[in-house]
Amino acid sequence: MRSRGGNKNKEEIMTHYTRNQFTQVMETILGKRAVGRPDQALYEASAVQNFEVGSPRDDGVCRYRYGFVGAANIALGVLCQAPVPAAAHHDLVPAASYAAGVYIVTLTLGATPLAANEMAGGWLHVNDGTGQGQNFEIRSHPAALAAATCAFTLKTPITTAFNVADTLCALTANPYRAVIIHPAPPTAQLVGVPVAAIPAANYGWFQTRGPAAVLTNGVLYIHQQVRPGAVAGSVRHANQELTLSATAPAAEDANGRLVTNSAGANGTIACSGMAGAVPAAGAHDVGHLATIVGKVMRVEVDTDYSLIWLTLE
Repeated sequence: MRSRGGNKNKEEIMTHYTRNQFTQVMETILGKRAVGRPDQALYEASAVQNFEVGSPRDDGVCRYRYGFVGAANIALGVLCQAPVPAAAHHDLVPAASYAAGVYIVTLTLGATPLAANEMAGGWLHVNDGTGQGQNFEIRSHPAALAAATCAFTLKTPITTAFNVADTLCALTANPYRAVIIHPAPPTAQLVGVPVAAIPAANYGWFQTRGPAAVLTNGVLYIHQQVRPGAVAGSVRHANQELTLSATAPAAEDANGRLVTNSAGANGTIACSGMAGAVPAAGAHDVGHLATIVGKVMRVEVDTDYSLIWLTLE
């Protein structure tokens, strides 16, 4: 006699959650496939798009994101980033005033052209003027020349009207479209580590969470944090550097805290900025400014591949 237990469990789940909610859960675990496309294994590259760009896939403690590689091949185990946002794709003027509820918005581009659907899966946000603060995912758009108009179809309608007199918009591509190996230092959002070599103009999976073998730069320390390295695609120890001055101020600062220098005498702390310049005297935030990639699980030597617990999301 055939058991109906599986169907019964499914029916019980569907009584508590809508079909859309159930689909969202399944797409988070398995990835959101492009319409009519087959599965694509984690260690497989494909010249054909099988999942939506940026789609997540979970496997145990690990998370992966589906991405499209730019013009250069990407090797296994290197840290990667999004393309650099085009400077000309902000402060864009709408072609007309648009009422709330509109799904299609036409903008006049700056000096950078767009290929068809280059921004699909990315975002259009209002960066200034009437309606500022709104952000919408882009469903599709045609190709457009520099300084030409381009109509963007959004996944959700605008919620506050646009005013052609002062509304200004910006375009940001999906970070998993046209992925590159991070230069040193990175120039855009970090997106993860490929779990297989992905040729240029191919699609594949990038790991963002859990244990991954990553190119090592310098000396790492077990269970310590790592940040992007000084070698493209690598990670290095996430050290925080402070310089203690020899100047002896009052014993306590305004908050009653005693600051000492390395010689044991009272001193002030000078903190170098990202460019290496020393800021003016006074209180400074000495928090870490680098992006933390993850923590070291197993240390390997410089230029080898250490096991890193990724925490990019």
